Amino acid sequence: MADVEANYPEHHPPFLNKEEFDRDYKTHTQIESRMAKLSSMLEQLSDTKTLLDHDNYTYSVAYYLYIKMLSEQDVPGVTSVYEDLKQVYASQINTLRKAREEKKTAEANQP
Repeated sequence: MADVEANYPEHHPPFLNKEEFDRDYKTHTQIESRMAKLSSMLEQLSDTKTLLDHDNYTYSVAYYLYIKMLSEQDVPGVTSVYEDLKQVYASQINTLRKAREEKKTAEANQP
C-alpha cells in the first residue's frame, strides 16, 4: 500500500497522517522480520530439545534395565533401587514392548 500511495500522492486523504503510517509500516516490517527469525530459532530449539529428551530417556531406560539385571543377580543394595525405579519404568517399558509387538503383528499380517 505504501508504494501505491507514493505513486498517487494527489489521492491521499488529508485527514490521514502519512508520516505516522510510514513509521508504523516500517516498524511492522522490522518486527515481522524479527518474528520470523525468532520462529526459526524456536523451531531449532524445540528440535534440539526433542533429540535431548530421546537421549535422556534412552539412557534412563538403559540404567533401569541394568539395575534390574543386577537386582535379579542379587547384587547387595540394588534391589531397593530397582524397586524404586520399577514404579516409574516398568509400565513404560511394557507399553513400549506392547507397541512393538503390535507393530510386528500388523506387519506380519500385511499382504
